[in-house]
Amino acid sequence: MKNKKIIPLLIVSIFILGGCANSQSDMDKSNHKWSQKDKTPSEELAKSVLTSSIKEQLKTDNIKFDHGSFIVNNNNDLAIINVVDPYAKNEIDIQGRPYLGEAVLPKSIQNNEKDNKDEKVIPQFGWGQKSNLKGFYKKAYTKGFLLNSKLIGGVKDFNDSGSNMENIFTQTVWASEANDSSSKGQKYFENMIHKVQDKNMIIKYRVKALYDGGNLVPSGTEIEAKSDDFSLEIHVFIPNVQPNLKVDYKTGQVTEVK
Repeated sequence: MKNKKIIPLLIVSIFILGGCANSQSDMDKSNHKWSQKDKTPSEELAKSVLTSSIKEQLKTDNIKFDHGSFIVNNNNDLAIINVVDPYAKNEIDIQGRPYLGEAVLPKSIQNNEKDNKDEKVIPQFGWGQKSNLKGFYKKAYTKGFLLNSKLIGGVKDFNDSGSNMENIFTQTVWASEANDSSSKGQKYFENMIHKVQDKNMIIKYRVKALYDGGNLVPSGTEIEAKSDDFSLEIHVFIPNVQPNLKVDYKTGQVTEVK
């Protein structure tokens, strides 16, 4: 059984979204001209995590590669969230792995106060960090968040810090930080949501970490979001991959590849 926690929200205001806990220091800052293939996973690499188990969890084979991530071409089921008042919850799976973040996100609960870049606390599962990589991304992993504090921070009695083990997981730097139309990681879609929040829209939001069997590292994250005026509707899968990196999802160990 999954552990479920539903928590009322405290009203807090912010004006900007920052994405998962990380910084540009995990990417190359030199004047070197990196090619797009150094910055964005190829379709072949992205599809490498789409096992039968992951497709079953996505409930469809109808997915389309889109600049590193995948558009999931089936209706999301956010309609089952039959509340409009703000709330947030995490769930862990039967193995104790961070599994689900779900919330209703009006603009009024956005929080720009926390960075959550607390390197003293790392995810419990699969943290086989490797630094000083030779490619555009200088680290293999960052601390990924199911519910990012800069979207849902300020929730009363909800631990939105970087030490909430039910909310943090091992995520590649690309999957967490890629943030433009040519390289669509989790931050890219979080920023899309932020823009709609600026219009005072209520947004139903869900992020799932999808694991293949008993692996310690998720194969990717499924993100769903829908605004009350339907101007925003997102259903995507972000593969937990990175150019020039081979991930052992069973253990979290990584190997740098050309």
